[in-house]
Amino acid sequence: MTGLATDFSKIRCGAEEVKYLEFRYLGLLPIFCCGFLCRDHHNDSELSANLSSNMSSNNLPSSPARQTPDSLLDSAIRHNSVDILRSAIDLLQHLSTDEVENFVQEALAATIYAGSAKLTEHLLKTESVNLSSISASSISAKPSVGLFEVLLAHGWDVNRADEKTPLLKGQRIIDHAISNEELTRWLVEHGARVDGGDEGNEVDPRPPPLLETCAAHGSVSTLRFLCAQGARPGRRMLHRAILRAAQVGADPESAMNGTFSSNDEYEPETELRVRESERMASYLVNELELDVNASEPDIPWHFGTPINHAAAQKDGAKVVRWLLGKGADPKKKGEVGMDAEAFAKAHLCNEVLEVLKQWREEKMKERAG
Repeated sequence: MTGLATDFSKIRCGAEEVKYLEFRYLGLLPIFCCGFLCRDHHNDSELSANLSSNMSSNNLPSSPARQTPDSLLDSAIRHNSVDILRSAIDLLQHLSTDEVENFVQEALAATIYAGSAKLTEHLLKTESVNLSSISASSISAKPSVGLFEVLLAHGWDVNRADEKTPLLKGQRIIDHAISNEELTRWLVEHGARVDGGDEGNEVDPRPPPLLETCAAHGSVSTLRFLCAQGARPGRRMLHRAILRAAQVGADPESAMNGTFSSNDEYEPETELRVRESERMASYLVNELELDVNASEPDIPWHFGTPINHAAAQKDGAKVVRWLLGKGADPKKKGEVGMDAEAFAKAHLCNEVLEVLKQWREEKMKERAG
């Protein structure tokens, strides 16, 4: 396909393993297509050749670029055009029934991934497509209430979970949408469950309880809403919130005194995430009174305590300092037998090591005095 770069990987979509082909439109947004774009395009080329068989290159100065179903699908998505999408499907008249079904299923996956409620609705109304084969991960690429409404009107199960693979992790759409409070509320109001999640002793639960995901990626307002809806706390809510705060260089102390940390290098969206993570850490410790020294029991290879998670992050010094002020014990070891200092050394986190050194010196002065 002219002008397009491809990147093949493997995913699981529903119960079957398929391949996807990521299209990059000359720098525009990618389209995620489940499986069928990997087929051979021989028939498309043959069709285009038949359409131009009566043209002679000897009496035409130049030939326009050939239109194929795939190129028209790309264009339809770029322009959000039902007319162009119809033209793509019209070119399929000489193909076999299986090839037509494959293409329209491919088109459905692509329009959903692109977030086009209009094109998705057209395909669902006019073509024989299988909505159950679309993963929650695909739907979450560019989610919107409009897209959700279209899918729900055509039989979408809002609680359908992806397979528990390392990539898809058994997540539902609400797990993916947790960072958007509007979408989370809409999903709950339309039947999304807030229970579920894996509390087993796994390194990577598939998926974790919803409140743990919210603690890491959502807002305090969303967390309160989910609690009011009956969502159950997870053992690692604080661990995940602290890890996220340390990863983005947040300072929970800022949320306590109302002077949020700011960085001129942050994009507005990044700064919003930083502030949300500051609010979340402060809320979990100060309002919910979660234990800053809580361990992750019986979970192999986990870091153990919240401060150990923060100490292993390059930008975690502010979070470590805040946790120490809240009574965190940096000597408490995780499942791998390492404490906060050992994690900081292993990950070359020099600022964290300096914070821990200052804390030790202050403790020595207190004991001496």
